[in-house]
Amino acid sequence: MPNALLTKNAMNTRHKRKFAIICFDQFQMLDLSGPMDVLTDAAIPANYAYQLEVLSLSGGLVASSSGLSIHTEKLKPLKGYDALMVMGGQGVLGAISNAEIIKYIKSIKKKI
Repeated sequence: MPNALLTKNAMNTRHKRKFAIICFDQFQMLDLSGPMDVLTDAAIPANYAYQLEVLSLSGGLVASSSGLSIHTEKLKPLKGYDALMVMGGQGVLGAISNAEIIKYIKSIKKKI
């Protein structure tokens, strides 16, 4: 399952939280890896399972500002999700001027 991180005890938990993370070209890798590590580590003692999905406008590989690329899924409806995170980084100015990304975020802001 690319882009889905579940804790080691995910199958034995009663709670599952779904998070979507939006990335764009030149995002800051630490903005992605930091929350993913924290949520994964926090899930174990709290008896939660966190499903983290990394999304982008077109899906596929997206390059961070450090040059490391990650695989993403295409933006999709987020029914049943608990949170949306939008990455920062050098590409944020391009992302906030992208009408499709802004329209997507506005369309789901009241649903999460």
